[in-house]
Amino acid sequence: MIYHVDWSPDSRLLCISRGPDGKGDPSKPGTFQAACEMVGVHASGWNLFAVSTERDGILDLNRATDADFSMLTTNGCSNKESAWFWPNRKKGNH
Repeated sequence: MIYHVDWSPDSRLLCISRGPDGKGDPSKPGTFQAACEMVGVHASGWNLFAVSTERDGILDLNRATDADFSMLTTNGCSNKESAWFWPNRKKGNH
């Protein structure tokens, strides 16, 4: 399943969360049982990856290989929302 698509601040990357279908793990603190893709539901096996928006052609994420995207997380610890930041950003530079 693919959910939670977020643009990077410079619009050069698209961050996407992906993981297995399921109902979550209600035994984890602060969570409940519902569809794994929902924020607030602990979902093992979910990770974030990024796709360049500067690539040519169409990318079918269901058929993509490791060369088509970059993994941002790999621990499967219910990673579903990206948090972008500007490293070393200078004032007035967007």
